[in-house]
Amino acid sequence: MDQLKAIAREKCKITLREKLVQRERIYFSQLMLYSPGLTKLEFLEVVHELVTEGFCEKAEGKNHAVILVLKTPEVKCG
Repeated sequence: MDQLKAIAREKCKITLREKLVQRERIYFSQLMLYSPGLTKLEFLEVVHELVTEGFCEKAEGKNHAVILVLKTPEVKCG
């Protein structure tokens, strides 16, 4: 059973990365659609991993809604 959860977490992480690259920002409420097979806590752990890895950051959208925003790498000029 733990192996199925691990697969579901990894699939969720990959899907979230793909969606963020496509859209650059996603409302947190929409993100739950991309986490079949995970509890809300497990899903939040996946989101936390993406934020800690520096892939995206949490921000505040309209009406104080939480959104994830793709972090673009800083380009340093020479």
